[in-house]
Amino acid sequence: MGKLKGKIASFFNIKPVLGATEEGTITLVDKARGSKRAIRKLVDKIGEKGENLEEKVLGIAHCNALEKAEYIKEKAAKKYNFREIIIVETAGISTVYANEGGIVLAF
Repeated sequence: MGKLKGKIASFFNIKPVLGATEEGTITLVDKARGSKRAIRKLVDKIGEKGENLEEKVLGIAHCNALEKAEYIKEKAAKKYNFREIIIVETAGISTVYANEGGIVLAF
C-alpha cells in the first residue's frame, strides 16, 4: 500500500486483511473498518482457505499485540476445530508484514 493510501486508510480506521497467493506473494484480500471487523474477516478467511483443519495447528504470530492474538485464538477456537492453536511473537520477515500491532496467521 502506498504512503498516501496508507494515510487515508489510517485516517478512516481501515484495516487491511492480507493473504498469500499460491506463489507466496503477499496481497490484499480484504479490508475492514476497525480492528474488530478486520479480525472477524480474518477468522472467516480461515474457513474459506483451510481444509482438514482438525489435523492442523493454527499459529498466531503477533507484533506487540498479545490481547488481539488471544481474542483471535478465542474466536477461531469457537468456529473451527484445529488440533492446536498456538500464539507466538513475530520474528524476522513476519514482523515486517505484521507491523506494530499486527497479526499473522499460519495453518
